[in-house]
Amino acid sequence: DDGQGWDEDVTRMANNTKGQAELKGFQRLGFKLAFNGNLIQDGITLYREGRVTGKGVEAYGLEEEVKYPLFEKGKEVPGKFLLKYQTNALQQIFGDQSISGYSSLWEPGGVIERAARDPRLRDGARGAAILHFKESLSRRRRQGGGDEKHDFMANGIDKVICAMEAIQLAPSTGGGGGLNP
Repeated sequence: DDGQGWDEDVTRMANNTKGQAELKGFQRLGFKLAFNGNLIQDGITLYREGRVTGKGVEAYGLEEEVKYPLFEKGKEVPGKFLLKYQTNALQQIFGDQSISGYSSLWEPGGVIERAARDPRLRDGARGAAILHFKESLSRRRRQGGGDEKHDFMANGIDKVICAMEAIQLAPSTGGGGGLNP
């Protein structure tokens, strides 16, 4: 648990446990998680260590969500807040200008599902991404208390996981959703 009460915006944060699991999944799918050459994870780390300010994380494609304090191990981290992705950073990272926000990554046929279908992607990487996304989904479901937007996010992630598992199980056909051994 992230240690805070539920709110719809909290489901889209980079530096909570769900966001960290999703970052790992994105990496396994081959995405370079950088904005204008700055690694997202570096921005999260530097922010946590106090070496960049809330305004400074914008160079990493992030922004503070000052409504939501950062919690670690059930305790509030003084003066730190959850970080969310800037839409232009998501568009750059995932190479898709149609991305309108974090939830659009999880749409059926969206950027994450398309990446999972890439025949150049190794099964091990796809399988690892599935595990990371399942970890995030499990945390989202344990969090509970969501509204329509929370349910949309959880359902979108669940559908992408199911699609990825189907790809993982499909025999290699040499095209479409074929897999590398």
